[in-house]
Amino acid sequence: MLRRPSLLVILWLVIGLIVAANNGYLGGIKDVSDFLSAVIAIIAWPLVLLSVDVHI
Repeated sequence: MLRRPSLLVILWLVIGLIVAANNGYLGGIKDVSDFLSAVIAIIAWPLVLLSVDVHI
């Protein structure tokens, strides 16, 4: 039986989407490396806020 994701996980991903979009990671996904950079930026959004470049 599948468990529902917790509110904390959902909140983490929503904040990650907002941060990634505001920092240009979701603007022009053209290939796999752009997609992976966006996924990493969404998951590791605190690093993006600290100006760490997570582009692959």
